[in-house]
Amino acid sequence: MEKINIKNTTLRDYLKPVFRHKLVIIITFILGSIATYIALLFHTNLYEAKVSIYIKGVPHYESETYRSLIAPRIQQTQMAIVTSKPVLKRTVMALGLDKRPLDYEAKFCKPIKVPLIKWRAGKIKKELDALDPEARSQNRFAGAMAGLKNSITTEIVGNTEIFEISVKDFSAANAIEIANVLSRSYVIYDLEQQLVELNMRYGDLHPTVQQLQDNIAKMKNNLNGKEVSDIEAIGTASVKIIEQASSNYIPIGRPKMLIFLAGIAIALGAGFGLALVLDKISNTFNSPDDFTEHLHLPVIGTVPKRVFYNTKKIGRYGSSELYESCMSDLADQTFIFMKVQKLKTLLFVSAHPDASSSTITSNLGYYLAERDINVLVIDANITNPTINTLLKLEDRPGLVDVLTGKMRSIEEAIVSQNNNLGFMPVGTTKNYAAGIINDRNFKTVLKSCASKYEAIIVDCTQTKKIHDITMLSTNVDGIVFVANEGKDRIQEIKNIINMLGKHKGNIIGGILYNRTFPIPGWLYKKI
Repeated sequence: MEKINIKNTTLRDYLKPVFRHKLVIIITFILGSIATYIALLFHTNLYEAKVSIYIKGVPHYESETYRSLIAPRIQQTQMAIVTSKPVLKRTVMALGLDKRPLDYEAKFCKPIKVPLIKWRAGKIKKELDALDPEARSQNRFAGAMAGLKNSITTEIVGNTEIFEISVKDFSAANAIEIANVLSRSYVIYDLEQQLVELNMRYGDLHPTVQQLQDNIAKMKNNLNGKEVSDIEAIGTASVKIIEQASSNYIPIGRPKMLIFLAGIAIALGAGFGLALVLDKISNTFNSPDDFTEHLHLPVIGTVPKRVFYNTKKIGRYGSSELYESCMSDLADQTFIFMKVQKLKTLLFVSAHPDASSSTITSNLGYYLAERDINVLVIDANITNPTINTLLKLEDRPGLVDVLTGKMRSIEEAIVSQNNNLGFMPVGTTKNYAAGIINDRNFKTVLKSCASKYEAIIVDCTQTKKIHDITMLSTNVDGIVFVANEGKDRIQEIKNIINMLGKHKGNIIGGILYNRTFPIPGWLYKKI
C-alpha cells in the first residue's frame, strides 16, 4: 500500500500533548516552584559598600614606580594593589576579621539555613582543634584574608581617573566599616611606598620624610571604619579617597520576588517542554493518527476509556454518552468495512492480554445486533477465556468441545442473548493446549455458523501465544488489530502485523481503545 502522508498541523496537535501530560507539567511546576522557594530561603542577603579613589593626586614626591606608566596601566596597577597582601593584612588586623565566629553568617540568614551553617562551622572547628595554637591562628588569619579578598571588587569609572572599591558583607554597616578600613589601608600602603623611596634618597631626618611619617601615623589612628572629615580622607598620598564608604542598604542582586517569579516561569516552561518531549519520544499509541502514520492501517474506530467500575460491563448499562456514541460509530464502520470488502468473519487480536479488549468485541456484537444484524461472538482465547466472566455464565461447553468432537451440535455451544446476538464461550479447556485451535474443524465451525449469521466476530485478544493468532488468521476473512492507548508499543504491534502478513492475513484496520480525550470539550470546539 502506498503511504500517503498529508497532515496539516493545527493548534490541537500542540495542545494534545500538553493536556495528555498535564500531570507531568503540574508536578514539574510544583517541584520547580518549591525548589526555587527553598533556594531563596537558603540565600543570605549581601550588602555592598563603595569607596571612590582618585589615582592621580599630586604627592610630595612623584614616585619612580609610576613615572613611566601611562594612565590605564596605573589604574590597573592600583586596583591590583587594593587586594594585595599588605593591604588585606592590615585590614584584617585592624578589624579583627580573623576573630569572627565561624558561624558569622548565622546571624543574618533564614532560620532554615542556620543548622547547615552550624554544621559547617562545627566541621571547620574540628579541623582547627586538631592544629596547634600557632597553626590555628595562622589558618584563621589566612582564611580571613581569603574571605576578604573574595568580597572585594574594583571597577574603573568610565572615562575618568577614578576607580571604585566595592566590598560585600552580610551586614550593610559591616560592609561600610570594612570598605573604609580597606581604602585607608590602601592609602597607607601608598604613603609607605613614598616613605621608603624618600628615606633611601634623603634619610630619616628630611622634613618630607618626617611629614610622611606623621601622615602615616595619623592614618593608622583612623583605621576604625568610622567616617572622617573629607580633608583627612583625601590625605597627601598619590591616591586619594574622594568619597568614603556608603551603601544604599538594599541587598545586591535581583529582588527575590522577581527571582521567584522567574523560577516559576522556568518551571512552567520546563513542564511544557518535558510534556512535548515525552510525547515525541513515546513509542506507544497515543492517537488514531498513529495507526496511519506507523502501521499504514485505516482506523475503524476508537473506544473511550470507561470508569473503572464499568470496564467489564456489556451493553449500554452504565455507559456514558461518549462511550455509546463511539461504540455506535464503531459498529457502523465495522459493518461498512464488512459489506464493502465482502467479509463475514473478523478476527480481533491485540498485543497483550487485557479484559477491556474482550469487552470491546462483546460490546461490538451487542451494538451490531441492535442494527438487526445477526451476530455471533466466538471466544477463541483458549489460554485465558473471558466470555464466561463477562457474561457471568456458568462453566459450560463451548468452542473446544465442538473442535474435539465432544459436542455434536454447534447450536448447543451457542448462548443466545437475543434474537440477533449469540456468544460461543471457549468451553472445557482442561487438558487441552493452545494448539487445539490448529484443528481443521475450526474452519468447518466457521462455515457452519456463516450460514446462520451475517457477521462472526472471533475474539483472540486475550491470548499470550502468537501461534493461536497465526492459525486463526488463515481461517477468517479479515483481521482487526486492537491497540491500547498509552500501553501497547508501536514496534511490538508492527512485529505482529509483519508476522500475520507472512501468513497472508488480511488486516483491514485497527481500533484504538481506552482512548482519552485530553483537550476539554469546551476548548476543543473553539480551536
